[in-house]
Amino acid sequence: MNVEGDAGGEDSQVQSLWFYQTSGGLPSKEYYEEKPILDLYTSVVTDVLVDIASHVKDHRDKDKRDIIGDIIAEAVEVEQKGWPWPWPGDDKPKPAPGDGSPDNKTEEPLETRMARLAVKVVQFERELIRAGADPEYVTNPHYAYNPYPTEKVDKHLPIVDLRSYLSTFNIQHFPANITVTHPPYLKSVSKLVADTPDYVLSGYFATRLGFSYSAALGPKVGIQQATKRLGDALKGIKKGTEENRPDFCLTAVDGVVGYIAGREYVREAFSAEAKEDGTNIINGKLSSLR
Repeated sequence: MNVEGDAGGEDSQVQSLWFYQTSGGLPSKEYYEEKPILDLYTSVVTDVLVDIASHVKDHRDKDKRDIIGDIIAEAVEVEQKGWPWPWPGDDKPKPAPGDGSPDNKTEEPLETRMARLAVKVVQFERELIRAGADPEYVTNPHYAYNPYPTEKVDKHLPIVDLRSYLSTFNIQHFPANITVTHPPYLKSVSKLVADTPDYVLSGYFATRLGFSYSAALGPKVGIQQATKRLGDALKGIKKGTEENRPDFCLTAVDGVVGYIAGREYVREAFSAEAKEDGTNIINGKLSSLR
């Protein structure tokens, strides 16, 4: 969901709600059809899941007073003690390791279990990306401007409690319409989510969270190392090339406070008359063009 100007309405300055398709960990849908890239991506997702699963378990063991840590851990906890996701392979949880079952006396390594889960997570994401339209269509207002009544979107998107979601925007009135950029996506994504086991969805959401924030983590953090390995391969950067961390951090800070810092710079570097002079120059040039 995104709030944008009503491009096809009577007034493009009026802000409206738009429904877009999701993006994935790879740049475009064509990448998901190339086996070498898909294999690389699956190995990176495996590393991300291993790192998350290991830290969730360690976090609960070390600090049970951390509310945020408890929420994260509970979101991925199931019946099997000591492992945050159900056993990949089927949709029914297997007996916990060491419970005396004949075929379950030894616990399989975490890396092996996460590798199987990663295959299912990537397959789900692949189908999710396939369900969407090509980017050139989504960015074309003639194709993507499809305003639908909010009630209709709610009906065709049963996987989301739309009214509860919209209430988080702290709006006084619910929008009458929602612009759907690719209408078939509503039905496709709803069916796909309904047909996917919860533990795969849990792994997918955890993976997307890891990818979203990996760049903000330090170079020694496992999730950052895994996603950097993927990024370097896609960009053709030589393996082992170190990131210029100071430049990255400076860019990140500039993106957050750039305008604030720029305002202070202007106040220090320019006189009060400078704005008036600049405005006169602009207006003079506009007048000459007319």
